[in-house]
Amino acid sequence: MLLPSLNNGGMERVAAALSTEFSKNYDLSTISLYPSKNDFGIQGKIYCIDIPLQNSLLKKVEMTAARILKYRALKQRIQPDVVLSFGEIANFVSILSGGFERKIITVHSIKSVENLPEGFKGQLTDAFMKVLYRQQKNIVCVSQSSKDDLIASYHISTENIEVIPNPNDIHKIQCLSEESIDDFPSSNGKICLISIGRLITIKAFHRIIRVVSELEKENPGKFQLLIIGDGPERSNLEQLVREKRLEKVVFLMGQKRNPFPYLRKSDLFVLTSDVEGFGMVLVESLTCGVPVISTDCVSAVRDILQISSDSDVGAGGVVIPMFNQDLEYTKDLNPIELLLKNRILEISQGMYGRFPHLRENIERFSASEVSKKYMRIVDAL
Repeated sequence: MLLPSLNNGGMERVAAALSTEFSKNYDLSTISLYPSKNDFGIQGKIYCIDIPLQNSLLKKVEMTAARILKYRALKQRIQPDVVLSFGEIANFVSILSGGFERKIITVHSIKSVENLPEGFKGQLTDAFMKVLYRQQKNIVCVSQSSKDDLIASYHISTENIEVIPNPNDIHKIQCLSEESIDDFPSSNGKICLISIGRLITIKAFHRIIRVVSELEKENPGKFQLLIIGDGPERSNLEQLVREKRLEKVVFLMGQKRNPFPYLRKSDLFVLTSDVEGFGMVLVESLTCGVPVISTDCVSAVRDILQISSDSDVGAGGVVIPMFNQDLEYTKDLNPIELLLKNRILEISQGMYGRFPHLRENIERFSASEVSKKYMRIVDAL
């Protein structure tokens, strides 16, 4: 397996979950393109390419070339039969390194949407994808939306793409959710909302903060919000919390090694993203017994929450329409934010029941089931 790092987040957790099953069936090695600690317990032999991160574009290009050379040297030592790479950086390095090993590349988001706000960097990524991915015969996307985007935006042949959801270690999540924590804000009977993710613009955490501000005005002392994660939007979100005078209502908890006890102690998970690759956190929420309100931001959302195409309520929660990508922090609630506020109130009042079947069928997202789909591809190569 080829990864950008061993400790950043979503893709690394996917690799860790798959590695448990892979190591039982294959001689497994994992290479990280950046020096990092194995925070998620990825199984097998671990190798790190010890070249530091760089800020300037020119230096990044230079260091990427150096990583490709070091990776090629590592491959000559390991002699892999198959390389499974995770995300664009690892995919590019795997493809550009050449070699006779068979390659599987993975795409974890709707790339054309994700690259759009990145300016020249995003345009460069798009250009590389259009050239390099067309040569690949084994591409795995985590959702149908991601596959559709590859076909429409990058002109990839549909027969070269397979959709496999992200795996989750269901039993491990349930065990981790039982760990004790001492920094969960005292709720005093409040309904606790929670959002988890990297604090970046496309996750749009400012929307749930604005909605909670209105909830607090209309229902003082009834709700509180926890946001777990870190990222470049943190200072903007902290400023918004101060402006709305929500310091005792909204808690930016930062990055947590184990977010699951916070999730288990909450009443409702809220996802306000403009785009998601798969939405692993939705499966994690259901695994912890917490219902979900989510934007209809990727095809996997309805599948995970078991919501039919002609409804907005399912066994695992509720979907709301996509927001306009309006990232200003000062405007009044827009119609979809008002809808989100009303859905939160309706769920808190028991209008949809207690979602007694929300944990049904989550085993289809378990690491053992998902890894079988990957292994069928590997074994067929």
